[in-house]
Amino acid sequence: MNTKYGVLVLALVSLQSLAKDFYVSPKGRDTHPGTLSQPFATLEKATTSSLPFIGKEAVHIWLVEDTHYVSKTLVLDSRFSGSQGLTIQGLRNNVWVKGARQLPNMR
Repeated sequence: MNTKYGVLVLALVSLQSLAKDFYVSPKGRDTHPGTLSQPFATLEKATTSSLPFIGKEAVHIWLVEDTHYVSKTLVLDSRFSGSQGLTIQGLRNNVWVKGARQLPNMR
């Protein structure tokens, strides 16, 4: 009986490792590796970094709670599709994506 549960846990862990996760925070840097502790600053950097993994494994881009400003058009074309495509999602509830530029000193 324990062997069955061990195999099930191993299978679930294996499936989990098939997903590539990237994290984006306005407080991050695009020179970071895109991890939760060192997130990218822009959605553009995260999508570009995801391309080598698309079609090979599931890719998740997690937006950390905050307002994310997208200053350039974000094109998600056929390169981002496939059986194991791309998911972009908020890490928690308070995530906003705005297609505008943030003005300095404005609240």
